[in-house]
Amino acid sequence: MLQAQVPHRQRLRRDGRECGASQAAAIKLQQNKEEKARQLEESQRRFEAGMAPTKEAEARWYRSQRDLQRRQVDAAQRQQQRSEQGMPMPQAVTRTTAEPRPNAYIPDGDLGIPKPYGHLAPFKPTQPGSSMRHIKKPQYKPIQI
Repeated sequence: MLQAQVPHRQRLRRDGRECGASQAAAIKLQQNKEEKARQLEESQRRFEAGMAPTKEAEARWYRSQRDLQRRQVDAAQRQQQRSEQGMPMPQAVTRTTAEPRPNAYIPDGDLGIPKPYGHLAPFKPTQPGSSMRHIKKPQYKPIQI
């Protein structure tokens, strides 16, 4: 009879511990909810008074305004330096590491005006990938005539 009660007692103890842990988590979540509600009320009060909702939001706002002003000053200084050095202002500078490919050819003719390739553009194969090392190169047999 005692053997039958041992698993039952263990289960009761386990369930009691789980219940205590869940109650502690519930209390913590309730406190967190109350704190957030208090912060929300305070933020709404400050907003209605014409102030920033929180001190952190106010600090972020001042920091973003300071950064924006600094970037504008830096841009004006760069423009002034370029104008003093006589360098032209770049219109649309695009930096690329791609190899330029021709999109037109200049025929040997009268005017030398480029003509577009159209659907007859030159084919440029890509570099072989890393998996190509597993493929054997073909062994060409010499042609006998």
